[in-house]
Amino acid sequence: MKKYLLLALLLWGCAQPLLLRASETTAEAAAKAQPGKLPQGELSLAKRTSIKSLAKRGVRVALWRDGVPVFGILDHSKEGITWTVEQTASIKLPHHLPTLVASNGLAILQYGDNINRDNPAKTDLFFVDARGQETARIVDRYGSPASVEMADDGHVAVAGPLLENNQRTEIGLYTATGEKRFQVLLADGRRANLAVPTPEGQRVAVFSTDTRNYLANHRLELFDGDGKKLAEQPELGILQKAVVVAGGKLLFVQAKDRYGLIDANNGAVLWSRNEVLRLISPYGAATDPQGKTLFLVAAEWDGVPKARYPWRVEVRDVASGNELARFKLPDTYPGNMGRVFLSVTNEQIELLAGDERIVLAWRRP
Repeated sequence: MKKYLLLALLLWGCAQPLLLRASETTAEAAAKAQPGKLPQGELSLAKRTSIKSLAKRGVRVALWRDGVPVFGILDHSKEGITWTVEQTASIKLPHHLPTLVASNGLAILQYGDNINRDNPAKTDLFFVDARGQETARIVDRYGSPASVEMADDGHVAVAGPLLENNQRTEIGLYTATGEKRFQVLLADGRRANLAVPTPEGQRVAVFSTDTRNYLANHRLELFDGDGKKLAEQPELGILQKAVVVAGGKLLFVQAKDRYGLIDANNGAVLWSRNEVLRLISPYGAATDPQGKTLFLVAAEWDGVPKARYPWRVEVRDVASGNELARFKLPDTYPGNMGRVFLSVTNEQIELLAGDERIVLAWRRP
């Protein structure tokens, strides 16, 4: 009996290299059959830290100082808006209006209608420095509603109807201190619902539609820093969000039932997917330092608006769009109109999710 057992073990051991080689051959054949398929990366929860909850009228703003994430707070009251950055004195802002802050916390924009706050008839721009002093203003130029967006370095793009002629839409680009870079009218019959600037004002991505039928003929229009139109992309469907990534070289675009990555230099679609994806924030996309990996933070969306959503993080290859990993956060969190990425390195990403800092460990294959 022992003799037969030893013989069986010997035969099994001799067969292992052949079985292993057969397995490797099968894997090689599968890889050849799917040349676009990438090996999977690893994404896992590394740390979860609670942050002190804010008062109901407080807004937490994620900033970066010398490469380190810090928080600022916009505190709204009947008297106005107070701006405070960690370990600095609070300052009173000059206007009680919607407020945007550059990622370094040094440039502030307040915009809207000072007279009719609840039912604005125009969109004025007030540029404010880190001391709370107004440095420039653009008033009585844009009607309402208007899109106002700020780049990480404080450049501001506006897309809105002219106050004196609401049938014409202007795209405006301004520096962090309010200096005009350009003011360009869209073609007759076109309106814009979004204009997003890249750092240094090198590009402005505009979502435009027909004036009369807002759901018809959506286009992504791309302008350079002098207002020259570089490209027009009409094939993405009903456009919703544009996020500047890779230091301004790329744009992640979310449409109603499609999303993809756009070359900010020429407007070319690098890749796209015909799927529904809802970013949790207008800043819900980022890339790693090398610009090779794309991170997306999306809501588990069932078509019904909610106060809180399960969040999932998707990791994709920048070049191909192939998914490398995904992770569902351990709780539900509210949507966020501000920045959700606190830091992105080659080993981890840090997120602001409600009143928590979430660190995910990441390894690219």
